[in-house]
Amino acid sequence: MKIFQISDIHIGNINQKTHGVDTRKNFLKVLEYSKDIKFDRYLISGDLAFREPSKNIYKWIKTRLDRFEHRYHIIPGNHDDSKLLSEVFNVETINSKEIFYHEVYKYYLLIFLDTSNSRISSKQLKRIKELANIYTDKKIVLFMHHPPVKTGCKYMDIKYQLLNQNDFWKEIKEIQNISQIFSGHQHCDKEISINKINVYVAPSTFFQINCDLEYFEVASYNIGYRIINIAKNSITSYVNYLSSGEK
Repeated sequence: MKIFQISDIHIGNINQKTHGVDTRKNFLKVLEYSKDIKFDRYLISGDLAFREPSKNIYKWIKTRLDRFEHRYHIIPGNHDDSKLLSEVFNVETINSKEIFYHEVYKYYLLIFLDTSNSRISSKQLKRIKELANIYTDKKIVLFMHHPPVKTGCKYMDIKYQLLNQNDFWKEIKEIQNISQIFSGHQHCDKEISINKINVYVAPSTFFQINCDLEYFEVASYNIGYRIINIAKNSITSYVNYLSSGEK
């Protein structure tokens, strides 16, 4: 399986100012570019909305994705409304509040999480462990908006990290078959290994942040995406950038 990961698209309402960047144009550009790449499905890994999430924004995104033949997975970020997102995209939830769903793919168990309130809830952590006990013969891949580690992107690590990282690692430490975690959120690309688990951060289609600074500064307005290759004995990944033409 090959996944085309798009993250942090930050679509605003029509005519809403998005820091001088046409985020709708950027999203359409990366979708158009994807036509020339052979892959199986999209992953939109959170922060679909710019600031105020709305059904109109989510419907606009869904309409554009539906024009393509590929399946797609949606997870929320901290700029999203999980309830609205689940209604528009018909995504499974826990108690109609938190998006949480899974898929078994050959040798893997893919789990899609909700960190829209900058935490992974105890309900989701419990469900991860329950699924791990059911699918003991599968390697587990987690998909979430926030990386559950400090990545070295100084500004984001200080200001906008996942708030219960320690709880996350404490709860999953007994699960031996988690192999990879794919995330977004930080507007940069990173790869980190912790507790024998590889954590990947996908860049944004909006802008990339200067990770060397403790204050906010845009490093680039290029449009980023990640390709994830899931094979029988390995998972590989790479990042690519397109010129945005903005700024």
